[in-house]
Amino acid sequence: MQPKLIKKLTLLVSITVFVVSLALPCFQTESSGWTNGITVFLFGAFGFIMICKAYISWFANPVLLWSWYMLRKDQGKALTLSLIAPVLAITFLFCDEIFANEGGSTTPITAVGIGYWLWLGSMMVMLVGNILLVRKHQQETV
Repeated sequence: MQPKLIKKLTLLVSITVFVVSLALPCFQTESSGWTNGITVFLFGAFGFIMICKAYISWFANPVLLWSWYMLRKDQGKALTLSLIAPVLAITFLFCDEIFANEGGSTTPITAVGIGYWLWLGSMMVMLVGNILLVRKHQQETV
């Protein structure tokens, strides 16, 4: 498969899976029920202001967006970013609670939904695509 086609397919699948994840439930809390991906995507950065460890995973979003951009510009940076994004995303699985409101009270996370797994999957697609591109490049230079 040609590198150009690998790049296009990687971007298409990763972006599609990401967009679908926005419409689906990401996590459930004891007090609020399920939270959709679009809500987390749009408002997740505010958790950083409140210094909540669950929100560290939100930073996988700009890293993923940057890796999409860098895929066409710099393969090395795209690979590095595609390694960092899922690591940040996985940190969410180690969190027991999340802020329930702007007052600072927390609520337990009771379940992780399909939206979270698709979100993580979009990052894994980027990682696999970048690894395939690096391997393809190594094969061509030998």
